[in-house]
Amino acid sequence: MQIRVSLDKYLKQQNLSAYKLVQETEGRVARGSVYALARGEQVKRVDLETLGEVMTALERITGHKVNVSDVLEEIEQPVQQDPLEGTGAGELQATLEALETDTQPAELQGWLERFEQPKQSEQAGA
Repeated sequence: MQIRVSLDKYLKQQNLSAYKLVQETEGRVARGSVYALARGEQVKRVDLETLGEVMTALERITGHKVNVSDVLEEIEQPVQQDPLEGTGAGELQATLEALETDTQPAELQGWLERFEQPKQSEQAGA
């Protein structure tokens, strides 16, 4: 799971400027840090004290409670799946034929045999 700072989205939703947030956090959070967070830059680390100060400043500006989920969001990662997982030799052959229209049938047969070899070894060992 990856988390990103989504302060840029929150500021847009609230129609707030980064400059206003910088003014409100003056003396407590570095100006460059606020601008980097407000631009939505991908930062590797955010100090929790800094995040707390930013959230407190946003609460003072908006007059509303600001939750962690308002300024952080989860980035969904696509699930990497083996394209051959769960397929049989027939499905593999059809896929190979569709992808490799210029491949000779004998070469396709060799691929299929190599595909089946690990399965046969597993069954023999079971």
